[in-house]
Amino acid sequence: MRQRRAGWEQVFTGRLPKDNYLTALFYRIAGRQGLKKATIAVAHQLLRIAYHIIRDGGSYRELGGNYFDRLHPERTRNRLVRRLENLGLEVTLQPRNPGAAPAGSNPVDS
Repeated sequence: MRQRRAGWEQVFTGRLPKDNYLTALFYRIAGRQGLKKATIAVAHQLLRIAYHIIRDGGSYRELGGNYFDRLHPERTRNRLVRRLENLGLEVTLQPRNPGAAPAGSNPVDS
């Protein structure tokens, strides 16, 4: 019971970091099914993670806040294009140069 409460406290108090898998899961479910179901789903996922860590003796491997975007990149691209077109913008997509740094990366000068 103590583990269940710990999971709930993480979700209800908003102590989850901003850019991680659990936050992405919460917002993905909350957008479709509401905040209560999203809260329950994240608490359930926390319990599943804890169970597997205890059972296997391993450690938690963070999937990242963009996990669902990386899972289906075509869906993400099409959804974002539709959103921009709904705002009245014309969208043209071109492949990035192979040598260009990925968006959001910050190369360190040595």
